[in-house]
Amino acid sequence: LQARRYLDATLAFARQQLHYPTTIGMPPSGTAIAPVAAKPAVPPPSLQYVNGLRRAERGHEQSPQVRDVSKAKGGGHDLNCCPERCWCVSALPLPAAPDGDGPLHALNEWMLTDTRAHVPPSACGKALCFCDDAYPRVPNGIKDTEEIKMLAGVMIEGEGGITGTVLTKRWMEFDAETKSGLIKTYGGYGGLYSAAQWSGGNNFFENGVGPFFNRCCNQSYGFQFTEDYLKATISVKLNFCICIPCLPPFFKVPECCIACDMVQEPEGHGPDGSNWNRRQAICPLCCGGEMKHLYYLQNVVTPDGRRGVYYDQLSKIGHAEYYFAR
Repeated sequence: LQARRYLDATLAFARQQLHYPTTIGMPPSGTAIAPVAAKPAVPPPSLQYVNGLRRAERGHEQSPQVRDVSKAKGGGHDLNCCPERCWCVSALPLPAAPDGDGPLHALNEWMLTDTRAHVPPSACGKALCFCDDAYPRVPNGIKDTEEIKMLAGVMIEGEGGITGTVLTKRWMEFDAETKSGLIKTYGGYGGLYSAAQWSGGNNFFENGVGPFFNRCCNQSYGFQFTEDYLKATISVKLNFCICIPCLPPFFKVPECCIACDMVQEPEGHGPDGSNWNRRQAICPLCCGGEMKHLYYLQNVVTPDGRRGVYYDQLSKIGHAEYYFAR
């Protein structure tokens, strides 16, 4: 009998707790109790928010403040869902800061200091046969080569190219003995996994969907520097069998069709790779095309994360948000 009374009292108390979180201020016996409305469900955190927490846990002092980009301008696309999950890219806003260094800290953390030690390749990367041991990425030594050290920082393409594009050659394949290198724009098959080192801006189709197909054709640029590092010949390489993405960039665009190079223009601060005149010639052999200026490639963030000589270019031609391949 006592056990029955104890059970009844326990059940009565439990029923009261379903309507009132505490027993303080309980209504008198016999008073009708109105049920409390259920709270709305909390939406799950976005991938950007989770990635931000991961970066904070790894102890980065300057982590980019990723703002809400759940709605694309004018289209209403769920960018957290569509580009990041389906196309394996990440959106990196360049936050404003009172001292003007918001973009500096964001690009430095994302492109230069984060070795991705705790961020394995995305599903797209794994589909291209890059497993978890593809990270952490290791600097290639360009920052120790005085004549071109600024290429290991963040560079920006000026007007005439894909204006506002940011890139770094800190992680590309580089051989100091032969003075040659190869960079995959968005992380194609073979060699080092080279995602998160190139972005053309915040256009959804060009930089959300585009990197996926860029990976499939494995678009890459080869660089052959001269002995004094004042000039580099550029070759365009790709895999034109886009339906078979797990192939190296075996096809080299003939120089008789298009010839590219870049020449240093120090402008008083010494040959350190801060400023390059990017040139191009169309059909130089058959039609006599001459090398002409295309755009300037200039340093905006130094390899050690400080303002580059041309940092102001970020505010002039840079984008408020960039997409990077994961």
